[in-house]
Amino acid sequence: FRPSPSTKEGLFLMMPRWIVIALLLWWAGSTAVGQDLPDFPKNPPFIIHPYDVVMSDGIVVSCNIYTLKKVDLETSKLAVNYQAFPYAFTIERLIALQWAGNLLLNTLPSHALLIQHMRGIGNNSGNFGGFRNKNDIRDTITWLKNQPWWNGVLFGSGQSAMGVMSYLSALVDAPIKAQAVGIAGADEYQFIYQNGAFKESLVNGMLKFVGQASYNQTYINHEAPDSWWNGTILTGHFSKVKWPAVHTAGWYDVFQQDTLDVYHGYRTEADSTVRNLQFLIVEPKGHCFSAGAVKWPGAGLFQLQMVGAGLTGMLFGVLRNAGTASDYQKALSQIHALARKIPRIFWYVMGSGLPDAKGNWVTAANSFPKANPTPMYLHPSGMLRWEEPSEAGTASYVYDPEFPMATQGGCNMGSPFIIQGLSNLACGPWDQLPIYKDRNDLLTFTSDPLGKELGITGRIRVVLHVSSNASDTDFTAKLLDVYPNGTRLLLQDGIQRMRWRELKKGEQQMEQGTVYMIDVDLWSISYIFGAQHRVGIDISSSNWPRFSVNPNTGLPLRISSQVHHTVVASNHIHMGPMYLSHVLLPVVPLHKLSPVSDALFDELVPNWRIAVNASHNQGIWWWQGQVQGGP
Repeated sequence: FRPSPSTKEGLFLMMPRWIVIALLLWWAGSTAVGQDLPDFPKNPPFIIHPYDVVMSDGIVVSCNIYTLKKVDLETSKLAVNYQAFPYAFTIERLIALQWAGNLLLNTLPSHALLIQHMRGIGNNSGNFGGFRNKNDIRDTITWLKNQPWWNGVLFGSGQSAMGVMSYLSALVDAPIKAQAVGIAGADEYQFIYQNGAFKESLVNGMLKFVGQASYNQTYINHEAPDSWWNGTILTGHFSKVKWPAVHTAGWYDVFQQDTLDVYHGYRTEADSTVRNLQFLIVEPKGHCFSAGAVKWPGAGLFQLQMVGAGLTGMLFGVLRNAGTASDYQKALSQIHALARKIPRIFWYVMGSGLPDAKGNWVTAANSFPKANPTPMYLHPSGMLRWEEPSEAGTASYVYDPEFPMATQGGCNMGSPFIIQGLSNLACGPWDQLPIYKDRNDLLTFTSDPLGKELGITGRIRVVLHVSSNASDTDFTAKLLDVYPNGTRLLLQDGIQRMRWRELKKGEQQMEQGTVYMIDVDLWSISYIFGAQHRVGIDISSSNWPRFSVNPNTGLPLRISSQVHHTVVASNHIHMGPMYLSHVLLPVVPLHKLSPVSDALFDELVPNWRIAVNASHNQGIWWWQGQVQGGP
């Protein structure tokens, strides 16, 4: 796969997403929130048009409109790319620089970038509210409708927090024409809590990064998934989506499952005219900038970056002048025709990284392959087998909250070392043996060598039958690739806080002596196990600081976080014919995970070439030569 812009600018614009985000965060990390790096860039290719916009409740928020220098805002009619923004101005300028470069190279059509600064951030009035400010999006769009330079076309885009707000804009019926969202979700509760467990490192790190550390207590005070979270969750409202979109996820991203769920909601519940115009890119990293022990070949990462950029260019390019309903329907028909041969999902299939091992390549299809949910059962002997256990048994350990198990990999914010203050945990796949040394609060289950390669793609669940002498405790589960040399490589993990084992029913204390069946969600993966490798499942009761330590007291988090008191728990995993504890693996045929050929990329991915018009010195953007210069 050979993209071919030869300009130096293209190297920055087309580098893998994780590098771009890392650079943005590094620049921001070198200065305090609200401060700027003087004169960066010294001679930007854009003009900033500042506006103060009054919200419906009287709060004033600042907005910056970015246009290229050659654009006269007063005499132009422009499409607008909207982003709600919680970060320092330094990051904003870097995003604007990349946006301007894409326009100059004609990989995106001409339009204006609107960045609305979230209330309570920087010099904005009002109180910071996390992702609860969807009405500010509505009010900003109302203001935009009165601007003479807007042509009626609104694009939604953004990564991370900006992407979350773009997704939530559907809740206020934003008149979006096309959307491109990367490594983001649309469920604030799921971002803060996972199966009832508070995501301590992620939440505290991000709030500190945006200068809102005190908001941590607000999240702690709202441990229950009740009505307080209304307005920050898109589930149940996907029918409001009436536009095509490009979604980007990461297997080790902090939003991973939420992004996949949003894509599924768009694909199955959005307006029927756009359900088939939803595209998904799944790369390995996402917010996992530092990656893990397996080094993924850069070619595949670059391919995915190009696919996402090309699909975004197609949507924005065709729709950039579709301001009226009739023009919009004509443009959608054109996109349907252009996308006829394009797979709807491009994803990275991971592998062990050993010589001659399969995996670590890109594949594509119109949907993920249909998985056969296949159980491997935990046996009292410590084995993990395809066969159900014939004898009953219990494995036990003592969990002391004063000595929690350390986090070593997974779906974390793995920041570059140059960033200070942001959550920075080991992320991605890592060997767990170093953190297991001298620990007794751990149960390991391991299969025999598989004998043949095993492909999995989809959601992973670990079903456990558990009991405890405590009124509340946690159970953690890890899926591992156990190498022939004994390395226990983490693939995915999850947690269940027992008080919240049935979220919809509210808090429920445990009763001593009662056996409970729980379903520990490990999120999703696409991976190929080697023939001589083994499958591992490891069980414990803490994973800190990724998740807050459960003190086992049964007290609400708002109390236990303020009063230090812990209870040592004796925790038990029950196995046997009556208690079929198992991992449910999403097994798929290996041929469904074959790498995409270069020929397919050559046919379907946009030609990243710049054709120079000598008289106007303008590049021509096109999609396989079919939409030369856009509509």
